Amino acid sequence: MSKLMTGLSRWLFDVSSWRNILIAGALFVGLTCAFPSWSAEVTGGRDLRSPDASFGISVEESYAFLDALDSQGRALYASGELTLDIVYPVVYSLLLAMLLARLFPVAYGLDSLMQPLHLLPFGAGFFDLMENKAAVLLVINYPERLNAVAGLLNVFNQTKWILGGASVALLLASGAVVLVRRLRA
Repeated sequence: MSKLMTGLSRWLFDVSSWRNILIAGALFVGLTCAFPSWSAEVTGGRDLRSPDASFGISVEESYAFLDALDSQGRALYASGELTLDIVYPVVYSLLLAMLLARLFPVAYGLDSLMQPLHLLPFGAGFFDLMENKAAVLLVINYPERLNAVAGLLNVFNQTKWILGGASVALLLASGAVVLVRRLRA
């Protein structure tokens, strides 16, 4: 591991107390509950799916979403991407990484080759932030089409979902390993 990853890993092990996990969990639930009302305000109550809520979004689908919004909806969408959807990736990345940091030593041991994977949620969070920035670029340049940026938005979107899904799968697998070991003991 690089010095940066090693430092991040040590910091993560230090802050991964159950108290901090509960705080991050409460923030995650609160933010998750805030998204539906924000989304309804952005779309004017219409049943439109935001690009970041989908797995894989084509250039045409990105622009169809923006076309369906009025100017106020686009402004709300951009401001949400720069506020609410900046905090959200940080919170879920920390929550997942702290949970993995607590489970991995018990499930696999401190010297396991699995250990660096507890940092995987930060990859999901990073690509989520990049996706948000691409979405904001599309909005502020609308109606001009930035097809390359919309294409990158799709790459960031899919990478976010793959890394996030892998993080959750690691969490479930590690929890199962810990549970089996405790039942056998």
